[in-house]
Formats: sequence, structure tokens, C-alpha cells
Amino acid sequence: MIGDVKLPSDKQSLIKSIQSLRNPKIEVIEVTQRSDRSKLIQAIDRKVSKGSFSVVFVSA
Repeated sequence: MIGDVKLPSDKQSLIKSIQSLRNPKIEVIEVTQRSDRSKLIQAIDRKVSKGSFSVVFVSA
């Protein structure tokens, strides 16, 4: 997991955390409006059923 030792607090520490993972699987879901909420919740439900995972929110 990304935050096993210390939660990344900036971009550089997040990059280091991701690079330290053996075989990370990355899925990007673009949320541009409120109606995208259901798409995000479905993706989270799929991941939860398969085990633990990390969520990173990036806003511009």
C-alpha cells in the first residue's frame, strides 16, 4: 500500500511511494461533474471486493 510507512504529503513523496511498489495497477477515473459520482462509487466497490487499495485524489 502507498501509505504503509508514512502517508505521502507532497508530489515527490507520492512518486517515491508509487515507485517503491512492486507491480502497481493504476486506474484513472476522471470526475468532471456530479453525475460521475456513480461511476466512481462502482469502481471503488469493484476494488473493495478484490482486497485493499489506495485512493489518491488530484485536483487542479
